[in-house]
Amino acid sequence: MAKKRKGSNKHSYNLPAPTPGPVIDGAQLIEDFITYKRATKNISKSTVRAYETYLTSYVVDAGGENLIASNDIAGLEKLALSWLNLPLGEKEEITSGTWNRKLAYLKAFFQHLKDEGVIKTDALPLTRIKKRHEDLRILSFGSPEVDRARQLLLDTYLEGGRTASALDLRNYLLFGLLSTCGLRAGEAGSFARQQIDITQGRITIFGKITKTKSSRLVPIPHFNPALWGKRNKAKSDYQEYFEIYYNYHVQNYPPEAPFICTGAGGPMTATNIWHTLKPVFATVGMTKARVHDLRHYALTRIALNGGHAVVQQIAGHASPSTTARYITPPAHVICQIASQAIDKATASGKYL
Repeated sequence: MAKKRKGSNKHSYNLPAPTPGPVIDGAQLIEDFITYKRATKNISKSTVRAYETYLTSYVVDAGGENLIASNDIAGLEKLALSWLNLPLGEKEEITSGTWNRKLAYLKAFFQHLKDEGVIKTDALPLTRIKKRHEDLRILSFGSPEVDRARQLLLDTYLEGGRTASALDLRNYLLFGLLSTCGLRAGEAGSFARQQIDITQGRITIFGKITKTKSSRLVPIPHFNPALWGKRNKAKSDYQEYFEIYYNYHVQNYPPEAPFICTGAGGPMTATNIWHTLKPVFATVGMTKARVHDLRHYALTRIALNGGHAVVQQIAGHASPSTTARYITPPAHVICQIASQAIDKATASGKYL
């Protein structure tokens, strides 16, 4: 059941209090909506959490339930337009992507209320409001920061000596998957050990945990299947520690347990992963980075070396246009590539 989160939003809506009317249970409406979505669509746990967070903020925290009870359609839209532009929690800004997500959730919620007869209207709120064009994201970090973060995570494990924690090793492998293969945080924290194919050096990400609900294959970073279980100087450090953690996982968890798991063997949520990596980001200077930026970073590197078609397959994007939004090199890389192209054109004498 969706509950009002204490201190969930520090921002003020600055709207007049609605006229008291019939009492309605906003939390119950949200629960009924989520139950309906689960029954009609295969929505993920992360989507359920997002529905609970966003809709509770609007319906319960901002007073939307009073407007629903009084069937105040104009008031619902006025409140929604104010709410859409406010970030949640401690964030100071709202991105176009988040704005669009909030809009989609509210529209779906209003439609459900109309279908159930909770609100009676011919014209639903927000029907004229369109999605925003998403902002082009330029990464605030590059390979030097990512390499330092990766090394810091490995050093944390190595410095543990005999008391080294398997969770420290897990964090190193997790960062490698995010920054090399471009997995979403929810995917990296949910795929099971039995989805790893050591003989092929790849992982199957099943559709039940992907955003597009389509399965795909991703490579294990820096991995050579022929060297598995062997002592060989050609084996990468990542493969060596992947093997150590894999064997630890076999000894402590069943095959169906998430490979990147909590100490209790459960999946790591996107929030878990953020709190795990946030101190590392801060230490290496990635202060403006999000975990999802590692996906941008990884897919950009693949694009610069392997082309957009490869990126689309690795990322599991439904269309090339989605892939294009993820090719976001840092500003200095953009300038470097452009400068090299200009120098090459100048040297060859080729101009348009």
